[in-house]
Amino acid sequence: MKILTIENEYASIKPVFSAIECIVFKNALDIRQCDKSQDIPWDDLNTFDAIFVDISLATKSNLDGCGILEQIKNNYPSLLPKVAIITGNDKINEMLKERNLDDCPVRIFEKPLRYKEIAAFIKDTKTL
Repeated sequence: MKILTIENEYASIKPVFSAIECIVFKNALDIRQCDKSQDIPWDDLNTFDAIFVDISLATKSNLDGCGILEQIKNNYPSLLPKVAIITGNDKINEMLKERNLDDCPVRIFEKPLRYKEIAAFIKDTKTL
């Protein structure tokens, strides 16, 4: 399975994804990591089974997580069920509502991440 993570502090979530890859998927995941929106493989986005987007990317990213979600919503709407937001912001629902993204069928995972929840999401996206 191909997984895309868009996270500027990947080291903070890497242990969770490493555990998932090793324990749950027996090293059968292909995880690609981007730390800013400019590195997203937009032309190949449809090839990913699950996409994880950090909502607060660093200032060196042209788009924040909401901007990335807007691009997916507008250009790849069929991918939305395969998208999950990663955030440490407990006001994420209000933020999505302010950006008119509260109608997007995406999962929200708050940090600290729990590997069983992330693994279950990845398994669920395989059936979509």
